[in-house]
Amino acid sequence: MRARRPARLRRRDAFYRAVQRLRLERIAEGSLAPRLAREHYFLWTLRSRGRADYADFILPSLLFLAEFELDRPDRQVEAPASADPPASALAAP
Repeated sequence: MRARRPARLRRRDAFYRAVQRLRLERIAEGSLAPRLAREHYFLWTLRSRGRADYADFILPSLLFLAEFELDRPDRQVEAPASADPPASALAAP
């Protein structure tokens, strides 16, 4: 009997695990800056302990995609407008 090829979801999960592993390796070597809170914590752990277990910082694919989507710059929520009027409105004519 021939071995079955992995299901599409398993291949996708393996792909996102590999992407995260590559990002963490590049952060560890210093060629990539941490972008997500989890990556900052990885770098902090690496610096403070001298080593870090990569598996502890790799998320399942759906959580990784959700975290990455929330961190997109175009999705950042802008701060609400200040209640104070602008300085130009207070200037005397």
